[in-house]
Amino acid sequence: MYSISKNFKLLKRYLTLYTKNKLEFKFESFSTVFGVLITIFNNFIFWIALKNVGVKFQNWDFNKILLLIGFNFLFISINSIFFGFRDLEYKIISGEFDMFMVRGQNPFKLVLLERMNFLYIFLNLIFFIVCIFISQNSFKFEIINVLLAVIVSIFASLNFSLLYGIFSLLAFCFGKIFYVRELFFSIKDSKNYPMDIFPKVIYNLFVYTIPITLISTVPTKIAFGENRAGKYILISIAGFILLCTIFKLFSKKALKHYVSTGN
Repeated sequence: MYSISKNFKLLKRYLTLYTKNKLEFKFESFSTVFGVLITIFNNFIFWIALKNVGVKFQNWDFNKILLLIGFNFLFISINSIFFGFRDLEYKIISGEFDMFMVRGQNPFKLVLLERMNFLYIFLNLIFFIVCIFISQNSFKFEIINVLLAVIVSIFASLNFSLLYGIFSLLAFCFGKIFYVRELFFSIKDSKNYPMDIFPKVIYNLFVYTIPITLISTVPTKIAFGENRAGKYILISIAGFILLCTIFKLFSKKALKHYVSTGN
């Protein structure tokens, strides 16, 4: 209980600092809002362009595509929490990571909090909810299906972010890993499309390994009552527990290695 209270106070402190920063640098806030709007615009222009040239995805109508886009916004919102992992190697190489080692907190937690864009997270979450409500007007979802779909998508998004974080820990051993990591994880862009257009082998590969299919395609089908959620919830939660354990073990070894090198 004490740990939860301590973490909440830490989060509140960073949120307060973030709010003060955004109020002082208003153009930065405007840039964040503008960036999210551009993402929305690009998404809809892309799908409208596909429709106009006659490209169709079997069993995917407007409402399904809209909800697919919505789950992608949910992924962006969750993934943004872990944005600090992207710059981890630069903090290690520059020696800046030392500052996070002397604050009496988990240094990885501080790295994430320092880079967390609360406004960006909130806006993407809002647009996810908007997509659900627009789809709801045309297709009356069962509330339980939507909730189960959201659970699957949340855990899949967390699992992808944890995989990214585990890969980022390699920077403690190898230094510069940015280009290799970004190349490998660029496969996340496939979440923007219905994954069932791919062969069954690839579809299942992205269910049981890197959970791209579970981020948006499977949750959309669950919400529309086409897939049962039970199996996918078990896979997502089991993956989350496994990846949390791996990250905890790797992060301890990474910190020991960092300290042993004299940094």
